[in-house]
Amino acid sequence: MEGFATFMEEGIYDVESGEWDLFNLEPVGITPRRLFYEQAGATCQFLYHGENGKYHQPFLDNVCNYYSARVPELDPQKAFGLESEELGRRTVQFARAVAAGWRPR
Repeated sequence: MEGFATFMEEGIYDVESGEWDLFNLEPVGITPRRLFYEQAGATCQFLYHGENGKYHQPFLDNVCNYYSARVPELDPQKAFGLESEELGRRTVQFARAVAAGWRPR
C-alpha cells in the first residue's frame, strides 16, 4: 500500500482520457525512493505471476504473515527456496520477458 500511495502522490491525471498515469517519470525522473518501489514492485509481479504462478501462494502467505507481525522480515530462501541474488536475477528475466511482449494501447 505504501508504494501505491507514493505513486498516487506523484501520479498525473489526464483529464481528456480520464486516466491516471501513476508511473510517469517526467518531470521528477528517477529518485532513489522511486527506484526502490519500482524494484520492489517488479519483484512482487514476478512472485505473483512468474513461472506459471509457482510462487503465487507462498508470496501471498508471506505478505499476510509479515503484515500480521508473524515474521519480522522476509527470508527469500525460506519463503521461496531462492537466494536474494537468484530472486533478483529471475525478477529481471521476468521483467524483460514481459517488456518484450508489451505494446502500447
